[in-house]
Amino acid sequence: MLPNNNYILPSSSDNVKMIESATNYVMRFLTRKFPSLFGLAEECCQPESHNPLNKTKVIALEILDIDESRKDDNITILEAFQKDLNKTDSNNVPIVGDQLTCKNIRGAKRLRLTEDNPIHKLAWAKESPGKILTVI
Repeated sequence: MLPNNNYILPSSSDNVKMIESATNYVMRFLTRKFPSLFGLAEECCQPESHNPLNKTKVIALEILDIDESRKDDNITILEAFQKDLNKTDSNNVPIVGDQLTCKNIRGAKRLRLTEDNPIHKLAWAKESPGKILTVI
């Protein structure tokens, strides 16, 4: 187990935002679908925002002909990704992948635990399970 799971779990302020967003979504749905609730829309619903909260940066990564099922090769992939990002600080970079990808990234990070530099330690790579391998 990793020493600190806080980077995977949402913070309390994230939880509050998610609850508010879900409540607002349900209330908008109800006030649109049920005629008896039409008048409540202005009172209980926040206006819809079509703007994303944060601008997403998409980076096309180089194709590497290596075996991503091996931890050593995952280190090579993360180092190549680090170079593509021009990563010089230890700020978190969420990496979304399937369970095996996340397991391999954690294994690569365990192999690098003794490194002094957080960049070489791969401390910046924050794995998160998802449907496809993407970087947020």
